[in-house]
Amino acid sequence: MAGKKKDAKQRRRAKRLAERAERFERHAALVNQRAGDRRFVQRVTDAQGRVTVTPAESEGPQITDALRQQAELFRAKFGREMGPGDPVFFDPDADEPAPVDAGKMMAEIRQEAERMTDPQMRAYLLAFAECGYMVTEANQHTFSAHEVEAFTGTVERHLG
Repeated sequence: MAGKKKDAKQRRRAKRLAERAERFERHAALVNQRAGDRRFVQRVTDAQGRVTVTPAESEGPQITDALRQQAELFRAKFGREMGPGDPVFFDPDADEPAPVDAGKMMAEIRQEAERMTDPQMRAYLLAFAECGYMVTEANQHTFSAHEVEAFTGTVERHLG
């Protein structure tokens, strides 16, 4: 009896590992397929560890509008144009331009998520606050397979 249980456990483990390997292979194929394709967001890390994100061509107008709105908010708050050293996303409570506090922002996202009635959106926002990034169909190729797995596992746990 103990041998049968052990064999069944080993088969389940082997199946899980095979499924995981298959997911990682599909992810690698997607990364290769979308690399350099301007229809999709691109993320490049240089030798110094700096990350450059280039939006998909179709997202250009949305990003331009969002940056324009941030510049208007900056001008209204600080009474001047945003300079090259100023943060795009700034602390609205600060007297001088300062980057938004990531911990404070994530706490606000968690609070907003708890008020959500849509369980899927709630789970995604909680996973974003927990992981510090959000994986979507459009951007999943910019993350490692491990990051995708961690994010989707966190979403599933919050849907739980």
